Amino acid sequence: MSSSNSRERTPLLPSIGHHHTNTVLDTDLTNSIRNLRNYIILNVTHKTEDSDILSRNSSVVTDQFLEDAINICVDKDSVAFCALRCTQQFQEIRDEYPQWNNVFDNRALCAEVLAMRFVSKYSRRLDLFTEVLLKKRSSRDRRPKNVIELALDLHATLFLSDPEVSRCVEGLWNGAIVPIEDGKRFRFHFNEQGNDDGVPRRLVSADRLVVPKYANVIEVVLSVGFLLVYTFVVNFENTYEPTPLEWIWTDRIRYFYSLWSWVSCLIYLIFIVILTLRVYAFTIVDDNEDDKTFKLKLNNIALDLLSTLAIFLWMRLLSVLDWMRYFGTYYIILQAMFKDGIIFFLLLFWVLVGFIQAFLALRPEVAGDDFIKILKLLLTGYLTDPDFEAAAEFHPVLGQILFGFYIFITVIILQTILFSFFAASFQNVVDRSGAEYLASFTLKTLDLLEQRYYYPAPFNIVGLVVILPFRPFLSLSAYRTLHLWFTSVVFFPVLVCITWYERGPGARKIERYRFDDINESEEDDMPLNPTAEDLAIISKLLNGRLRASEAKDRAEEGTVTESGN
Repeated sequence: MSSSNSRERTPLLPSIGHHHTNTVLDTDLTNSIRNLRNYIILNVTHKTEDSDILSRNSSVVTDQFLEDAINICVDKDSVAFCALRCTQQFQEIRDEYPQWNNVFDNRALCAEVLAMRFVSKYSRRLDLFTEVLLKKRSSRDRRPKNVIELALDLHATLFLSDPEVSRCVEGLWNGAIVPIEDGKRFRFHFNEQGNDDGVPRRLVSADRLVVPKYANVIEVVLSVGFLLVYTFVVNFENTYEPTPLEWIWTDRIRYFYSLWSWVSCLIYLIFIVILTLRVYAFTIVDDNEDDKTFKLKLNNIALDLLSTLAIFLWMRLLSVLDWMRYFGTYYIILQAMFKDGIIFFLLLFWVLVGFIQAFLALRPEVAGDDFIKILKLLLTGYLTDPDFEAAAEFHPVLGQILFGFYIFITVIILQTILFSFFAASFQNVVDRSGAEYLASFTLKTLDLLEQRYYYPAPFNIVGLVVILPFRPFLSLSAYRTLHLWFTSVVFFPVLVCITWYERGPGARKIERYRFDDINESEEDDMPLNPTAEDLAIISKLLNGRLRASEAKDRAEEGTVTESGN
């Protein structure tokens, strides 16, 4: 057999990741974390600066430091996990001792850099994915997590931006790495007809719908389809009675649509109101003219409420595109700016409460609509044109003075604070938008992987009616079989498209995760890098002026590969 054919039969990674959750006792892992934490404390003092840790030639996280950390940990593959647990402990304790915040921040940073250095120095990429990054571990009183999940909890963007970690996340996103049902083991997908053990793989497999990339594409397509239906409903002439299309997509849409958690509660609430109005209108028997008028009024109110959702639905469409770097980066920037803007709105609310109370106290006569009039006066004064004559109605002298003071506070002071918040937030996020995007992309990938039995809207209703009633009467394996059968039937056109993509345009992306059983070391992502042997030859040609130690340093910095191919 030719070498190329032999490589074609080489699996990406083992069919099942050979790791078990109890290979290392919780006590051993806990002791390793404690010992590593103490070692970091000894090496990072109040004199240590963050530049000493982050610099390329770090005087803290040296090769000897990494070697000592490996020796400290009972399980040599758990160094990254233990280091991130140390980061977590340093972050938790920093708020208790404000005078030592800088020291604990540097120690947390040192632990994160240690985890990143360990991953970058790991020689076997195959085991790096299965034994280091994706294997779940649990120390005492902690829920089992893998390294990537722990890094997400800590918002360790520096670690998540490491090339090897990003490569692992990309493998999860593209479907080269697929978790098994229990989430503790992983199987690795490749494009041949059969696995390395000779077991044939089906041409069209329903398991591929678990792949986050394909699940996200389905959500995007369904979201665009819903927007088209929504646009058709709200931009055409009002109808006297709901058409079948309106009945399905308007009255029942709250079950069919679930994409963006930030505005889900608001959208679902409006849809519930719309559903109530339309159903109530549907049950009215229009025997007389008054009933017909009332029924038409309810339908029009429901349609008016539906029209207000346009801005939220288009924002949702933007959110499902956040897996693309361009949209994802700007989405993170906007998210951070709105988060900082919450402080402004809290201050504005506080000012509104105070001035509303003041105007209520100044009013000459008590009327039922005073609160609404004052609120309208203050809001229009801030957003559009201040009405000082309306303010004078509450008091001929103090009304205008109080209203002018309100305009000064809101328009000049609070508005300046808002602009400062936005400017500072924009600058801070832009500087680290790349790392923030990788963290957001990793979180999206893991969230989609956890939804193994999730059907995208509107198929979630079909699955709820067809599949869920059988759950009490079937075993877990039988229920999974029924789930796969139902998925294969309903999503057969999608599965055919996935199969065509993976064996055609997308084949090269999965091929990147293939390993050679004899020699697992691959070429680095950057082509034409000189190998250590190349540097040795150059050093010989230069009469030893290129020292071996210098060549080794360059190899460690990632500018050379360990061996040639």
